[in-house]
Amino acid sequence: MRILVWVLRIVLFLVFVLFAVINTVPVTLNLLLLRWTAPVALVALAFFLVGVTLGVMLTMPLVFRHRAEVRRLERQQALPPAASAAVSEPPRLG
Repeated sequence: MRILVWVLRIVLFLVFVLFAVINTVPVTLNLLLLRWTAPVALVALAFFLVGVTLGVMLTMPLVFRHRAEVRRLERQQALPPAASAAVSEPPRLG
């Protein structure tokens, strides 16, 4: 399985290199007052990296919340049985 993953990585890398070599035509991006001229492959790479960065930044709060929940549950599990039963038992309403 590891060999298959590495073969897939190498093939994907070669496809990206081939894409970069073939697409050297310059394009111009006009973003409000900014003007940027660069090869198509570089523009695609830049937008890919911006997307990955935004994706990671937007998922980090969820990851931190899950880690905090795991720590809380591990601490609760480490309590003695009497203390954990008192903590996990819901209040009675009548």
